[in-house]
Amino acid sequence: MREDRLRVWEVLKGIGSRCDIKKWCLLGDFNCVKSPNEREGVGVIGFGRREREEYNAFIESLELMDTPLEGRKFS
Repeated sequence: MREDRLRVWEVLKGIGSRCDIKKWCLLGDFNCVKSPNEREGVGVIGFGRREREEYNAFIESLELMDTPLEGRKFS
């Protein structure tokens, strides 16, 4: 699962690096979190430190903005 996620992120980074568009929108459920407090009361998928670091590196590499969805039971 982790390897599949990393492959998808590499493909998206490749698309982003070849894209002439300055701003673009990327939507999806990556089943990963930026920080541990986003996984409160939920299973361990996407909770590990290494996975968080990889996810944050992916977000930073494409200069993405994680839209906050606070106050909702489900996002």
